[in-house]
Amino acid sequence: MVGMTDPVTSVRPDARLVRLHAGRGDPHARLAGALADLEGAAWGLLLRDETALARQLADSLGAGTLRVDARVRVSREALAAAGIGRA
Repeated sequence: MVGMTDPVTSVRPDARLVRLHAGRGDPHARLAGALADLEGAAWGLLLRDETALARQLADSLGAGTLRVDARVRVSREALAAAGIGRA
C-alpha cells in the first residue's frame, strides 16, 4: 500500500523529525512514518485531501454511515460522494 512505512526505532521520534528533510526516498512516506512514530503507531498514511480520505474509508469499510468526531474536519459532501453517510 502506498504511504505505509516501517518505523525507525533507533532514533527518538522527535529527533527524527529534525533530520527528516535530509532523508532519501519519498518525502511523503518519510513524513508519514515520522508522524506515525511520534504518535506511537505502527505505520502512517498521508492522503491528498478529504476526497482521498473518503475513498480510502469507503474502500476499507464499504458503504454505510460513519460516526465522525467533531474535531475531525471532513466534509459530508466528500463522504457522500464515496457512498458514506456522516453521523
